[in-house]
Amino acid sequence: MNGKLRMLLVALPLLASAYQPAHATDGKTLPGAACQPLSKDALFSVSSTGVLLNTSTTAFLTVICPVVRDTIANNGISSAQVMAIDNNIASSVSCTLDSRSTSTGLVSSRTANTVAGTNPSPQSLSYAALSSSSGGYYMFRCAIPPQQGSGFSGIAMYRVDEND
Repeated sequence: MNGKLRMLLVALPLLASAYQPAHATDGKTLPGAACQPLSKDALFSVSSTGVLLNTSTTAFLTVICPVVRDTIANNGISSAQVMAIDNNIASSVSCTLDSRSTSTGLVSSRTANTVAGTNPSPQSLSYAALSSSSGGYYMFRCAIPPQQGSGFSGIAMYRVDEND
């Protein structure tokens, strides 16, 4: 075997091992327990599985759910999802995904609602792409209806896929 062919046979595996596929998104999933009530007097509980529940029989619970941001460039979000439990026949869980700038405020937002009704299984609220500002932040703001009968409504988890 000649020297050039030998070098090529040694170099090809090294080049192949150095190849890293491009990642289009950077996903983050957090439990509903990461959400924080807006009011210090809010009635809520967190289950042993991390689900945040509204335990009030009369008042909506408004929570802010922070999103960890890895990319500070203005690459935006490719998609997002909230898994919400809605056990209130008359009202739905509503969540808004905000992209905010530290200097100018709201950059962009999207809102999604559950189908009102008694359903102990989490329902998916899906969000399309959202723009961002360099150095800004993201958050969900959710309104969770009060307890109705023996069923609580709440946030099981939320996920954001950030563009790299």
